[in-house]
Amino acid sequence: MPYNLVLGYRFEDTDITSTSFIAIPTAVRWEANNDFSIPRSPDIQPFAEKASYDNKLPSVDFDIGLTDQLKARASWGKTMARAQIGSLTAGPSPGAPSGSTLLNPAAHGGGSANNPGLVPLESTNIDVSLEWYFNDTGYVSAGYWKKKVDNFVGNSIVPLEMYGLTDPTAGPDAQTARTFLTTNGQTLDDTTLFVATALQRFSTLNLANFNAAMSDLQGTEQLYDINGNSSDPAYVFNVNRPVNQETADIDGVEIGGQYFFGGSGFGVLANYTKVNGGNGTKFDDTGSPAVNQFALLA
Repeated sequence: MPYNLVLGYRFEDTDITSTSFIAIPTAVRWEANNDFSIPRSPDIQPFAEKASYDNKLPSVDFDIGLTDQLKARASWGKTMARAQIGSLTAGPSPGAPSGSTLLNPAAHGGGSANNPGLVPLESTNIDVSLEWYFNDTGYVSAGYWKKKVDNFVGNSIVPLEMYGLTDPTAGPDAQTARTFLTTNGQTLDDTTLFVATALQRFSTLNLANFNAAMSDLQGTEQLYDINGNSSDPAYVFNVNRPVNQETADIDGVEIGGQYFFGGSGFGVLANYTKVNGGNGTKFDDTGSPAVNQFALLA
């Protein structure tokens, strides 16, 4: 019986530099008790993120003529599909905090970002089929295929440091302010911590100055803005961004055929495909909105 065997191997080595022109965030600015802003550079500047990955893609294809009219095929291989270009742009956008992270870790600012580091979907494929060529222009075929697909892209909340921004609410000045407040029996909240931190950084932190600043709270808040500096820890934002997060098994069957009506040039071409999603593709409609889920879209 006549047969064909084809072996293949492809190697993809990819380096990415994604550059956006944006106004660069320059600081996390603490303006009052739980009031924050993130000032940006007055001019538009290039901001780049880099990534790299490689893919090894072997393949094997085999077909055999069982009779003059009946042919069987089988193949195994790996293929890849890169992430959408819109998901690879650089330049995350930070969101303002809602309070001091020293007092409340949940007060971390949010934000949004794309992800130049997304790696391609990589699929391991198995295909088998049987084809019947009942005349020179007509055939009927049936096939089964199975794919294991890695690196599906979904959105998730991830911790991310951005642009070297630092956290004025959790650095040495804020820690000294917290110690001062607890030692002197003062209320410990975002308002008192802001006032004590401002005095520690810009003036003299003692009980007399603190009481005077609290008695004119509005004036104190207008007088001081506390920017994160090099002595403060890196600010970690909780950012919504696309990530490679899932592996899914997909399989299906295909039935197709073609038939021409004599020499009229008219004919019928038909195909039916059924796809099943396996592990990793089940979506719980009753699940908590706070829990990330993955859905395989049709």
